[in-house]
Amino acid sequence: MTNSENGVEYTTSSDGIDYPVLKIPENGSKDLTLEVIEYSGPAEIDTIGGYDVHHLYTRCTEIDDSKLPLEANPREPSRTAQVEAMQDTLADNPENFVKKNNALL
Repeated sequence: MTNSENGVEYTTSSDGIDYPVLKIPENGSKDLTLEVIEYSGPAEIDTIGGYDVHHLYTRCTEIDDSKLPLEANPREPSRTAQVEAMQDTLADNPENFVKKNNALL
């Protein structure tokens, strides 16, 4: 099922979970705007393998509201024990999320 108004498409993971993804148009271009809470870029961070490194922090609700393209994630989402533990932390102790997970994975 696709919502053509905002480009969100729903797909099903191998373990049967339906999840929304932002569908990238065939021309390979889709703008995505997230509120950035904190940012560090090439001026503050060394390059890795010749590539500039950028770190940005945004609220998880921003990602949930906007969705991300599946092409940006090499792994298909699935409900593993690790994912459930991360969701429990976000629901019950969000202030400990970064400490327990060292970022959004």
